[in-house]
Amino acid sequence: MKADNFIENSGGSKKLYTGIGRFQIIAINPSQEELAKIYNSSNVKEPNYEREEGARLDFYLKEVYTDEIMKMAIFVSNKIVKSRDESKTQFLNLAGQSFYYTSVQEIEEKNAMISEDEAWRIFRTEGLREAREGEAKVIDLLKALFNLSNDVQNSLEFDNWNKIANGNVRELRELVDKANQRNRTVCLLCGVKDEKYQDIYTNLFLPHGYREKAEARLWKDASNNFKSFYTTTSSLQEYNPMASPTDAEVEDDSPFNDMGNTSANGSLF
Repeated sequence: MKADNFIENSGGSKKLYTGIGRFQIIAINPSQEELAKIYNSSNVKEPNYEREEGARLDFYLKEVYTDEIMKMAIFVSNKIVKSRDESKTQFLNLAGQSFYYTSVQEIEEKNAMISEDEAWRIFRTEGLREAREGEAKVIDLLKALFNLSNDVQNSLEFDNWNKIANGNVRELRELVDKANQRNRTVCLLCGVKDEKYQDIYTNLFLPHGYREKAEARLWKDASNNFKSFYTTTSSLQEYNPMASPTDAEVEDDSPFNDMGNTSANGSLF
């Protein structure tokens, strides 16, 4: 995956936070020596990112307003992603769109039923492939980080997913380095697990400068899927167990539409 082709359109903190924070990715699967520098401490254990099948990707994050360091984990492997009842498969395309379908034939049939006036609802078939565990999440994270539109010219497919699935993060580090050179950040929902662990929601990421509708969609998605305690605040707040999240409703005509990207298709970032 080459960042130059893009078209624009959880933790180590002593304090605990809830709400949306704006983060810079400062490391991916760092070594023990790199972790010591991140935390400015020699009391750091040797990390192990291996799994029985696949690997764990630990993204170390720095919140730009509080300077708090947090960690977000995404589990990856070469396993094909299925729905809970295993009746559907998660598919990805070159635009980085992902959705669950029973087959390629179902995608083609549903696309054929969409009128020209609603062409934006089409699930593009360029680069169509079955998604592997964690692949869609990592792509969604990069889309938010680079504020990318749903355009197939972005060519959102990794050069070698098998390497990433086995813990080789060189390609990811190169992409994050390019993002940091451009001061790119991503907005993430923070929560608290079991009243003592910092947690970060990994089902949906927001680009910096996201729209109000995208935030509302985040609250709706989190209300169904985020098990940790969180608050619906658009900035980080220190953990207050007496606070409570509120439900948010938003009309969502497309399960794979843009999450508030503001850049026009065809312009390089």
